[in-house]
Amino acid sequence: MVLKRMMRGAVLIPLLFILWAPLCHAGVIQEMDGIFKSAQIHYNLGNLPKALEMFKELRRRDATFRGREVQLYIAECYEAMAKLPEALQEYQRFITRFPSAPSVPRALIKLVALKRVLGQKMDLNQLTQQLWKAVQSSPKDRAAMLYNLSLLEREAKEFASAQLFEAELKEGYPRSVGAFWLSH
Repeated sequence: MVLKRMMRGAVLIPLLFILWAPLCHAGVIQEMDGIFKSAQIHYNLGNLPKALEMFKELRRRDATFRGREVQLYIAECYEAMAKLPEALQEYQRFITRFPSAPSVPRALIKLVALKRVLGQKMDLNQLTQQLWKAVQSSPKDRAAMLYNLSLLEREAKEFASAQLFEAELKEGYPRSVGAFWLSH
């Protein structure tokens, strides 16, 4: 009789654990999703320090939970708070951790702009290659990337290739901001 009860207990305890563990994990995911949504609300309302704190807490707790979105929000919070060195570092972290993310082209453009503003030296060849690869895969940001590629090529004194990027920009995206600046 005692042995029978022990056997039932030996079966029930692992079974309860198997059933209970996913419920706990679901609770954690739900809690983190709530923090994420609250952080987005703070970001949208302009309460950037609070949003940044919450996004960094999410990254600290689980870097895989909405990792791309959280990392990009952290970079954008720093940028909006005019903490440019930190923003630069976070955009670089985003590009390194998520090289095939759809937002990489936008992050690359911001990285180039921040390096210019901060007066940091750029590896023009590497940035040009990264942007060119992004141009091929992201038609949405193509006009902005072509403009930035032309600027990078001019900085590298590669005027012939800069003119090719500018011609493609003016021809393919005549109403873009980049085409506007090139014509003025």
